[in-house]
Amino acid sequence: MRLYYLLEIDGQDPIIAGWRFIATLEHLLVDGVEKAVLRALPDQSIPPEYREAQATNCDHCRKKIQRRDTYLLREEASGDHKQVGSTCLRDFLGHGDPEAMAAYAELLASLGAFAEASEDADFGGGGGRISYLPAETYLSYVALAIRLKGWTSRRKAEEEGGYATATFATDLMFPRQGTPEHERHYHEACDRAEAMAGLEWARGLDQQGAELSDYEHNLNVLAGAGLLEWRDLGLAASMVAMYQRDRERRQQQAQGAGSEHLGAPKEKLELRATVTGAIPIDGNYGPCTLVRFLSGGNVLIWFATGEPELEVGDSYDVRATVKRHDEREGIKQTIITRAKLTAPCGAAA
Repeated sequence: MRLYYLLEIDGQDPIIAGWRFIATLEHLLVDGVEKAVLRALPDQSIPPEYREAQATNCDHCRKKIQRRDTYLLREEASGDHKQVGSTCLRDFLGHGDPEAMAAYAELLASLGAFAEASEDADFGGGGGRISYLPAETYLSYVALAIRLKGWTSRRKAEEEGGYATATFATDLMFPRQGTPEHERHYHEACDRAEAMAGLEWARGLDQQGAELSDYEHNLNVLAGAGLLEWRDLGLAASMVAMYQRDRERRQQQAQGAGSEHLGAPKEKLELRATVTGAIPIDGNYGPCTLVRFLSGGNVLIWFATGEPELEVGDSYDVRATVKRHDEREGIKQTIITRAKLTAPCGAAA
């Protein structure tokens, strides 16, 4: 039996000799170009030029040495930034143990990744710990985990006591020794296709013309790297979920491109509608399901109590009352309430 412990770590950003630790820069080679995964401390912004910071650069010693990580610091008085290699921290800061402070800074910046790494330390049933995983293989297991149990972020898992998808995927990939064959799961062609599509989507984020957030930049870098470190698994896992969310959003936009508002508030509607989405959510009065319908090209939204048994693609005769008119991302939506659904006459039971 595997035990999990909830830890709460409280601390302040480390400042030494007037310099504040801002981020750890994890250097990767993507298509022959050096890029950095930005592990920023909370509420700290990173100048965009450091997204392609060179692993051989150290603003202190200037020696061209290949480094796995470097650290970004900001002078509190001037706002100047310096990129410093780990072996130069002591000389640069004049502090007795800057390496410990750097480790502390990275802990604050990557708390979720560190927590996941500690949980996953015994995967594979003992022996040496694997340092890198092929991105396609790991994300195939992420897609399998989502298909089996849906997506659960680490934050949601911590708040609600669930099972984070990133951890579930590594459990599937490396089942504990002695796990019976009938309890093991293996990714299938459909899972690998989702993983490949997610990687392709993330690799194209920098080609869309819009400025990327640090999170989007990090996904873009990891997608191009090909291999994932253990500390990157939590971030990488979200790639598949974000791709699926973006795909659903695009599909909904296409389906509702010509949508118009139906009826008037408090008016009763009777129409045939097809379910295009059903998402469980936590409402103000308990669990509910956001159900999305399409009727004659028009989008209807119903916040159903609980989790009604609805299948995407099924059509129903709907009787409901218009609650209000809304618009989301340019798509007109009719919000309905007190909906009653019946299967059309002649539909299979």
